[in-house]
Amino acid sequence: MKNAVTVICLVILLTACQTVPQTAREQLLLTSPETEMAMGEQAFRSIMRGQREITEGEAYESLQVIGQRIVMAAEPMLEARGFGDLEWSFHLVDSNTINAFVVPSGQVVFFRGILPVLENENGIAAVMGHEVAHVIARHGGERISQRLLATGATYGLAAAMADTREEADRILAAAGIATLFLLEMPYSRRHELEADYLGAQLMAMAGYDPREAVKVWERMEEATLSVPAFLSTHPHSRDRRDRLEERMPEFLSLSGQ
Repeated sequence: MKNAVTVICLVILLTACQTVPQTAREQLLLTSPETEMAMGEQAFRSIMRGQREITEGEAYESLQVIGQRIVMAAEPMLEARGFGDLEWSFHLVDSNTINAFVVPSGQVVFFRGILPVLENENGIAAVMGHEVAHVIARHGGERISQRLLATGATYGLAAAMADTREEADRILAAAGIATLFLLEMPYSRRHELEADYLGAQLMAMAGYDPREAVKVWERMEEATLSVPAFLSTHPHSRDRRDRLEERMPEFLSLSGQ
């Protein structure tokens, strides 16, 4: 019985291993694009409940134009990953928060507080490209898959090692902390760097200056508080800037410069 379970688990893991075409990085995906889209739609509605949206003005219009240009550049990549039929929308939230995010159902949200850091259309394009890249790379599905796998392994470990409910609770708590620091946070940083790379490609392909992506992270470092890399779900702004600078000749060639 144990051998059969082991074989089944191996088959699931092998069939769930895929590759991000643009970076050749292997990833575990236990979800389908359709599942990720449905979960993204639900998450978007939940997050936006109670938020005040800005639906007019120069900043809002800029998001619409830049978003469409980035998505047009990304279409072949999105189709290859099963997201060719998304109905993209670009939202501006009236908040001082310095942040932006995307969900796999195609909604990109910028908070008003990030706009002064971005400064111009090229800066907006850098972050827009980064967010669309998260969908191309299926980072949402990968994080869900990692959580599912880690949760199953954790409960299996607790069941095998614990004799009492108290022991099981201690094992679950310790495993949860270990999962956060050893799996989820490092992968989150890896995802951010991958989205930086793909996002710079997209902004260049859409006709924006990829050199502005480097300047965005320089300004972001000045605008936000920094925490040690091992405690952060995002790489340090300086690391992101340096990695983009290293690949700048590639990005510039895509933009025709």
